[in-house]
Amino acid sequence: MARKAGVRIVQIIGYKGRKYTQVPNAGRLYAWNWANLKKQLS
Repeated sequence: MARKAGVRIVQIIGYKGRKYTQVPNAGRLYAWNWANLKKQLS
């Protein structure tokens, strides 16, 4: 839906110190912190 609407897709790592798997073709992966979240929402 996001791609169809032309919305940029990003991924946020929600857990510190745990394994995570990036979703293929689902945008760049960012570490969770307020600075990254604010940047992505602006």
